[in-house]
Formats: sequence, structure tokens, C-alpha cells
Amino acid sequence: MDLGGRPLVASVILAWGAGIAIFAVRFAGKGMDDLFITYRYALHLLHGQGFVFNPGERVFGLTNPGLALLLAALAWATQLEIPTLATIVFGIALFAFACLAVWSAARTGRVPEALGGGTLLVTSSYLWAQQGGETIPMLVLLAGAAELGPRRPALAGLLAGLAVWFRPEAALACGFLCLLLWREERRVPWRFAAAALVAVAAGLLAAAWYFGSPIPNSLAAKQAMASGVAESWSGPVRFWLRSVRLVSRHAGPLWQLVVGLGLAGQVPLFRFGGRSGKLLVLFALTLAVFYPLSGVPWFPWYTLPMAVAVLYGIAFLIGAVIRLVGRGAAMPRRAAAALVGCVLAIPVAASLLPASYRWHRISTGWAPFMERYHQAGLWLAANSPPGASVSYYEVGVLGYFSDRTVVDLLGIVTPEVLPYVRRGDFNGAFLARPGDYAIFDTARGGLMPVAAPWFQAAYAPVAGFGQLTVLERRRGVALPRSTEPH
Repeated sequence: MDLGGRPLVASVILAWGAGIAIFAVRFAGKGMDDLFITYRYALHLLHGQGFVFNPGERVFGLTNPGLALLLAALAWATQLEIPTLATIVFGIALFAFACLAVWSAARTGRVPEALGGGTLLVTSSYLWAQQGGETIPMLVLLAGAAELGPRRPALAGLLAGLAVWFRPEAALACGFLCLLLWREERRVPWRFAAAALVAVAAGLLAAAWYFGSPIPNSLAAKQAMASGVAESWSGPVRFWLRSVRLVSRHAGPLWQLVVGLGLAGQVPLFRFGGRSGKLLVLFALTLAVFYPLSGVPWFPWYTLPMAVAVLYGIAFLIGAVIRLVGRGAAMPRRAAAALVGCVLAIPVAASLLPASYRWHRISTGWAPFMERYHQAGLWLAANSPPGASVSYYEVGVLGYFSDRTVVDLLGIVTPEVLPYVRRGDFNGAFLARPGDYAIFDTARGGLMPVAAPWFQAAYAPVAGFGQLTVLERRRGVALPRSTEPH
């Protein structure tokens, strides 16, 4: 294995570590709202209240139980806050993935490309805007399994199976890795497959025993949202159209060229990125089709594997073209290769990197509405009875900081409202289990039934945080019965 230019490689890797440490300190604990659902599961497990979102309610409302279990264990060992630990885990995983990519690409002599892709990876504002989640740790487990596959097949299978605990879609990557090992070794990788199956089966059995089902309720909730929420952005075309605004924000005005380079770079990434590069390409391209066809709404974290593949594809495409044009020792060919490389790098230098830099310069890692949820949660923790319940439809931050029972009007952790969600009846969802408190944020959409006369008669505002209002149910005021769901 050639790691030519070892001092340069070491310097780049050290720079990655320093950059990740700076970003991690800056964005510590500022994950997206849905991630706080996972953090609350971990928090309750840590405090002996069970692996649940609401104490006493065993609902399988998360698709990343592996992350929740890991965070609970780390919080027990370190006494650090769970959201902060999630940022640390994300940063370590990002660093590990970039290093594994260098290790894998060294076998094919593509260390410069892996260093370039890794630099784009660890500095990407697109990824850091979604820090604290399970996707990058899942990719690290899969990349580690890919590298260990031929030498330590049982351990590799265990890592690949554990990746499924972080996201169930990783089962697709397990299948791809099994096929890649079969193709390389010309024999069925039985030990890898058996170990992966054992790890996956253990997770399914544990979920079935504890929650009563091996399938996360969050899947049914998201499919219900696709049916009942008008702006869910589900479907093969609308799913990816929704990504345009986010991609253009983080890739700049030339985002089409940036994405085009990354997509074209999947070919050299597959050929020269080593086993983990092959696995990344197969997995990302499959998910790009799988998610839109699965009937779930668009969520930004679904795009992360594709974003990682595109970032590495950019570096590998530029490297492949430079190598092709610059073959031979003649100076004109080298000059032409350098010129072509500069031309291909223009969208990166003029669009992607400045856009990412601007985001890092001005972002605090948390949108204003998240801070409002944080303040509302702290207010509820200080001013509501311990047994109180609160109704809303973005329940992560609110639930984590309020320490109150939260009724989720989208049904992720409150499955009894799913029939109402499927038909878009959020008045019925609210009345099916009305909370002692309710939240309304004027900037976050109109799913709350605040315009209904019965709501205005039964709930009165008691606190406000900018555009967010906390309302308390008036005593003695009856609510209408919810219509029976179909």
C-alpha cells in the first residue's frame, strides 16, 4: 500500500482533526429537531425510565436505536450532555470515514483524490448543518466492514450488521458488500454473511420483545405524513425537487455544475476508490431511488449518503481527468493536465467552497425556531406540573427540554393519531388525545387547530417566545369528541 508523501498526508489528516474539533465546539448540541427524539430515548434510558420517548409508553418511534444506545452508554461513562455527545460522535465519525477513504484509495494509488474528497467532506456545511445524527456513524461502520471484509470476515459482518441498528437501510449496503466480497474472493463470504445476519437478527428480536414490533413506528408515521400533509414533498420527482433549495444554499450559484461533477465522478470513485468507494457508490445510488419510491416525505438527512458520494466524486473525477490528460513525461501534457484540472475545479473554488464558508461564518448551528422550542421546553419544565402533557407536531427539542409527556400530532411517538394523519385531519388528531398544554408557532405551518372555535374556548396563552405561544387548557371547558378515524 502506497501512502506516498507521508508528511503531506499526515499534515492533511491533522488539519482535518483540527477543523473538526473547531466545528464540533461551535455546533455542540445543536442538532436538528428530529434528532432530539433519539436523544430523549437515550436520556430516559440513562435515567432508568426505559428506552422510551414518553415514560410508560413503549413506542418504537426512532429509526436509529443504535445511536440512542451508544449515546446513553457514552453519557453514563462521561457524564456529558447527550446532545453534545452526539456532536462529538458525528465529528469522530466524519474523521474516521475520511481516514478510511485514504486507506482504501491507497491500494489503487489514489491518495491525492481521497485527500481532496476528505477535505471537502470534513468542511462541508451541508453535512455540518445536519450534524449529530446517525448517517455518518453508519457509513463509518460500513466502510470499516468493507476494509476488514477479506481479512476479518466475522468482525466485518458484525460491523455491517450493527450499521443496520443505526439505520435500517444499511441492510442494502450489507447485501452489496456481500456481493463485492463474493466477486473478489470467488466464493460465498459465509462468515461475513452469518455474522451480519446474527447482528441484524439480534436487533430485530430485541425490538420485537421490547416494543412489540421489529418495525419502527416512524416508518408508518412518515408514510402517513406523505398522505395527509400537503407539503410533504413525497414521490419520485417532488422528493428531489425539494432538495434544490438546500443544495443551492450549500453549493452556491454553480450548484448544478458541482452536482454534475460529483455524479460523473461516481465512475472513477467506483473504479479507484477501493472497496469502501465501491460500496459508497452502490449504496448512495440505490438510496437515491429507494427513498423516493418508498412513499416517505423528503427529509434532509435522507440525502447525506448521496452528498458524501458526490463530494468524493468531485475529487475523483478531477483526479481521473488530470491523470488521463497528463499521461507521460512530456511537459505539454503536464501543462494541459494542470489546465484541465483548474477548469474542472472552477465550480468548486468559485461556488461550493465560498458557499460552505459563508454558512460556517454566519451560522450558529441552530435555526431561530429551534431556539424558541428550547425556550418553550425550559418554560414547561419550570412552570407546568410534572404529569402534564403538551401537544405539538415537532416534538424533539420540546420533549427533551420540557421533561413532560408530549403528544405528537404527526404520530411518530403517538401512534394512535396515525389514522387521522393519513387523512389530513389534524383537528381530529388533536382531539384524539388533547394535551394540557399546546404549542403554536406562526412560522412553522398550520397543523395546529388554533383557528377552531372549540380550541379558542378551551386554551388560553400563558407564555410567548417571539413567534411561539404556549397555551394552557382552561379547567372545566369541555372539548368536542374526535370523529372516529377510518
